[in-house]
Amino acid sequence: MTEAAKARWRDRAIVGLQLRWNTQPPTDEERSSARGRVHERYLRRLRRRRVWRRRAHSIDAQKWPLPLLRWLAVFGLALAWWAKGARTGPPHYWVPFAVIAGALTLPDIAGFAVGGFRLDLKQAEDQIAKLRQDVNAQARANANASVGPIIFAQDFREGMAAYEKVLAADQGPQEPYVPRHLDSDGTPEVP
Repeated sequence: MTEAAKARWRDRAIVGLQLRWNTQPPTDEERSSARGRVHERYLRRLRRRRVWRRRAHSIDAQKWPLPLLRWLAVFGLALAWWAKGARTGPPHYWVPFAVIAGALTLPDIAGFAVGGFRLDLKQAEDQIAKLRQDVNAQARANANASVGPIIFAQDFREGMAAYEKVLAADQGPQEPYVPRHLDSDGTPEVP
């Protein structure tokens, strides 16, 4: 920890102790500085969370260092099981090692079959990528498409006037609605 950081912590501790020992309510300036510190702390945590979220989303399980680390972890699990005595007796001696090793090797497996059910992981990933591209292409097409007679203008009143003109042009002469039982040309439905 640098000297500046130590001094900052010391100053904060002194101010905090003074606020606790002081019997008078804090002044507006003290409240404001306390709120500012709390807000800065919140923003710092928020930035850290965003950075870690971005890092987690950018990790590709198939790129170079991760497969090596996963297989080294599997090798380490095998060594740990062997060092523990390599017991195959009750399942609780070896099942945890097998489950963890299976979970570590799952990203590297292209597919597996159990009881006639076949799952191709690579094919599923390709289909998901294709669907994602289709959805993105549709979204781009919808963003560029014209939705209707919307006129964008700099002035709001000018745009609304133009929109009303378009609506008036679309509406032709309409016949008034007359219910059938009031129509004088037709025969009455009730005898």
